Amino acid sequence: MKNRPLSIKQIAFWAITPEGAFLANSLRNKIDSVKLFVSKKANNELKDTISFDSLRLTLNAVFHKFDGHVFFMATGIVVRMISNLIIHKIADPAVVVMDEKGHHCISLLSGHIGGANELTRMLSDVSGANPVITTATDLHQLVAIDVIAVEHGIFIENPDRIKTINMSILQGRLFWLYDPYCFIGQYLKKQCMAKSVETIQEGTLLLDENGCPMPGIVVDDRIDDYPESTLVLRPPTMTVGIGCNKNTDSWEIIEIINKIMAGNRLAIRSVFQMASIDIKSTETGLLDASRILNIPLRFFDAKALNNVKTIQNPSEIVRQHIGVNSVCEASAILAANLGELIVPKQKGKNVTMAVCRTPCMSPE
Repeated sequence: MKNRPLSIKQIAFWAITPEGAFLANSLRNKIDSVKLFVSKKANNELKDTISFDSLRLTLNAVFHKFDGHVFFMATGIVVRMISNLIIHKIADPAVVVMDEKGHHCISLLSGHIGGANELTRMLSDVSGANPVITTATDLHQLVAIDVIAVEHGIFIENPDRIKTINMSILQGRLFWLYDPYCFIGQYLKKQCMAKSVETIQEGTLLLDENGCPMPGIVVDDRIDDYPESTLVLRPPTMTVGIGCNKNTDSWEIIEIINKIMAGNRLAIRSVFQMASIDIKSTETGLLDASRILNIPLRFFDAKALNNVKTIQNPSEIVRQHIGVNSVCEASAILAANLGELIVPKQKGKNVTMAVCRTPCMSPE
């Protein structure tokens, strides 16, 4: 079975010389989900490749359509090609450079969140190249908070605060952690040897000698006011159950989701699933809402929904029409592994919605 980094689904290999194309072709068979782009000037005779006339124009068109790019050429060329394509560390794909002799493999861009460091190590393992990784936490064999977040499926809400926490980890300075669902606390303390992390309770903060809030991390699905130095992480804790009338537009479904989440001060980035009854599995508006929000959608049959005993708002009308006591509440509870119903059924014109939180992880 071929490999690929956890955070990378589609990878583009790029070559502009015959030697670079040969190396790229030999490695693409060892890495999963690779498309090979080769310059026409390289006299490419390889099979299953994409030929291009202009590296700049072709790269401009596809740069953000791939999760990772590996360039088999000089680093300077790559820097010039991608300089106007870079957006932000949370959005940019991984960029790795390997010389066409295969001596060095360099993690150039998005080393942590994008997975370039991971991809560099993988390519070095399969090619024998020397991995070149320059991120400070990796050099000191310390874990970076953005890597922890990615590995735990946690959304980083304000990535500009990453550097503050990583610097605290690197220098062994104290910072606080509020992690009520125990997502990363134990792992983070182990990696930092517990010397710089102090877990706090809700409503408390660590203050420095001047009485100002120290840097900290919040791992929570609730919206609150945090000190400016706080890194806010949104863990995947909630499911949204949806019931809707036939031919309901996606905008109406999205509107009520945003309204109810905001009204209950819940972070939509912590919603990791949507759910409904299986007879809605072809409902275009529901499917489009799932796609637009980038939240997976699950469906349950009537028997499974009727077996849920913790619904709060059964509907006789719904039972008469489709044979179930509840759609939104029951599907949310099922998708959350029988978790806690934190927002009971809310009604819109054509949509009903409920929110459920998955059972809390084991205490540390």
